[in-house]
Amino acid sequence: MVVWSKFGNDIRIGTVLEEKIENGWRMYNIDWHMDELYEQSIRWKEKMRNETFNKIWYRADEVNPVNIDYLASKIFMARHSTKPSWGKVEGVAAV
Repeated sequence: MVVWSKFGNDIRIGTVLEEKIENGWRMYNIDWHMDELYEQSIRWKEKMRNETFNKIWYRADEVNPVNIDYLASKIFMARHSTKPSWGKVEGVAAV
């Protein structure tokens, strides 16, 4: 199963490796993909707080399942859309 979670202004996408029930909660061990922003943030947090943060299991209410083919189709359509974009300024390159 593929899941997503919001982190700041980024979207984390990962694959569930294992699941278990703990104290009545469904828990997932997730392999996060292209997760550099989150990892950098956690390393900075560890340095500032002089603590270790190593979250392995996520409660089911902390992540959202996603159909990866449907998501890829939506991204493709957004990338190739001929509809005008909100906030698009003529002559200004997108960031």
